[in-house]
Amino acid sequence: MTVYFRLIILIFMLGITSNCVSKTADEINQPIKSAVMTQKATVLYSTSPVVIGKPEFDADGWFSERVPDRNLVTALVATLEPGKTFAEYNTDKVLNPASLIKLSTTLVALNKLGANHRFSVKVYTNGEVDKEGTLNGDLYFSGSDPTFNGISANVIAKELQDRGVLQITGKVYVSPDFTFNYNEPGESSAELMAGNLHLKKKPEFAVSNKPSGTEIFDFKSFTLQEVLLYMNTFSINFIAHQIGNKVGGAEGVRQFLIDELKLDPNKIKLETTSGLEENNGMTAHDVFLVLRALKEELKRQDLEPVDVLPTAGETIGTLRSRFSETTFKQAVTGKTGTLSAADGGIGMASFAGLIYTKNYGIVGFVLMHEGASHVVNKKLQDDFLKEVLDCRIDPLPFDFETKRIRLPKSEMQIETKNEIMKRL
Repeated sequence: MTVYFRLIILIFMLGITSNCVSKTADEINQPIKSAVMTQKATVLYSTSPVVIGKPEFDADGWFSERVPDRNLVTALVATLEPGKTFAEYNTDKVLNPASLIKLSTTLVALNKLGANHRFSVKVYTNGEVDKEGTLNGDLYFSGSDPTFNGISANVIAKELQDRGVLQITGKVYVSPDFTFNYNEPGESSAELMAGNLHLKKKPEFAVSNKPSGTEIFDFKSFTLQEVLLYMNTFSINFIAHQIGNKVGGAEGVRQFLIDELKLDPNKIKLETTSGLEENNGMTAHDVFLVLRALKEELKRQDLEPVDVLPTAGETIGTLRSRFSETTFKQAVTGKTGTLSAADGGIGMASFAGLIYTKNYGIVGFVLMHEGASHVVNKKLQDDFLKEVLDCRIDPLPFDFETKRIRLPKSEMQIETKNEIMKRL
C-alpha cells in the first residue's frame, strides 16, 4: 500500500492528467500573489515573469502545418497573473502590432490623465449682447476634444442661446489645436464650428493663437474612460492620435513603456499612437506586459478592462465577429489590429485581449501574423485560440448589457465662468 500511495503522489506532482483538467486560479497564483504583495509600494506595475513553466500546447507544430513562413507569426497565451503558460511561439520576435498600439496609448492616458479626465474647450468673448440678441464682438474657442462634433457644437449653441446670443458681429476664432468631427486642426475645423452654432447668419472664421476677451464658460467632453471605450471599440485612429498628443506623442508613450514596464528599448518602435503606419514594432511578450499593466492601472481607478475595451459578442465594433464559433466569446475583451497591403506594407493581423475564466482567473493572449491575407490570418488566430483553450478553460461570461459605447449627449458638461454683459 505504501508503494502504491507514493506512486499516486508522484503522478499527481508530475501533472500527468488530462489536458482538460486544470487547477484553480487561487492554486496557480498563490505563490505569485505573495511575492507581488512584498514588492515596494513605489512599483506601479508588476515585473513578474510572463511565462511560467513549459507550455502544454505545441504551437510550433500547429503553425508548421498551417503557415508557410513561421517567422511572420508570434503567439502567447498565459494566465494574466504568472502561473500557467498555455502556448508561446516567437514571443520575442518584433512585429508590427498595428492597432494593438492603442492598448499602450490607453494605458499611458489613464496613468497620466485619469479615467475621469474631461477634455476642455473654453469659450471667450470680447463683446456684449444687445437687447436684440446680437453679440457685438467675437467668439473664441480654445482647446481640443478628440470627439468634438456636431452634437458637441449643439450643446455650446444652446448655451449661447440661453445667454441671449442669436448672432454676432465679429468672427469665430478657434485655437490651433481645436478639432471638429475628426478634421485636423485648422481652417476646416474653424469653418465647421462657425457653421454649427446655429446663429442667424454664419459668421466669418479664423484660427488664432491667443484668445481675447473674457472666458464665459467651459465645455467639458465625455470622460476619458468613455472616450477610450469608444476609441477602442471602433479603433478610431484620429482619437488615438489626439489623445497621444496629450501625453507626449509616440515617443512619450514609448518612453513610458520603457521606464515603467521596463521594456527593452531595442524591441519597441512607435511611430504613431494609433498603430497606423508601418514603422511600429513590439514583441508579443511586451504587448502582454501592456495588457497586464492596463489591468493593474484600471484596478487602481476602480475600473475593469471592459470599461475601456470592446467585448466579443457585441453587435458593433471590431470584435463583433471574433470567436463566433467558440464557447468563450461572451467572456473576451480585447483589441484587434489590421494593416492591409493597401496601406503600403506587407499587411498585418493582430489580436490581443483577456479571457475571463472560472478555473484560471484571467487568461491573456497576444497574436500577431504578418502577411497580405489578413482576413485568412484572423480566422487562423481564432482557430488557434479555440484549439489551445477550448477544453482547458471554463469561461466566465460578462454579466452586463453590451450597449455601452453611445457617448450620450447628457454626459457633456458646461461650467459657467462669467455672464455675458447685456445692453438693456
